Amino acid sequence: MEDRGGPDRAITSGTTHVLAIYALPSCPGWNRAAAIVEMVLDAAIAGLDVRLIDLSRVEGPPPLAVIASPTWILNGRRIALGNPDPDWLLAILSETPEGAFVNGNSGA
Repeated sequence: MEDRGGPDRAITSGTTHVLAIYALPSCPGWNRAAAIVEMVLDAAIAGLDVRLIDLSRVEGPPPLAVIASPTWILNGRRIALGNPDPDWLLAILSETPEGAFVNGNSGA
C-alpha cells in the first residue's frame, strides 16, 4: 500500500526495514528532505517503509536519536543529521538485507 498524500508519507509493502525522517516544516531542510523522500519512494526499494514525520505533529517526545531537524533514522539507528547525499542514501538502502549497514553495523 502506498500513501503519498500528506506530510507523513509512507510506503509499506512487505516491510523489513524502516527509514524515518523527522523534520519540522519550518526547518530550511524540510523541502530538501521531502524531495529526497520522493526519490527514495520512486526507487521502490522492496521491503522498505519510508516515513517523513512532521515533528510539529508528533505527540510526546520524539525518539532519543532525534536531535536535529531533519534527522534520518534507519531501523532505529540514526544515519544522518541534516539531509544526506541522495546517491549515498540510495546505495545504502539498496543493499541486500545481508549488507552490513542495514543490519545495524555501519562498519565503523
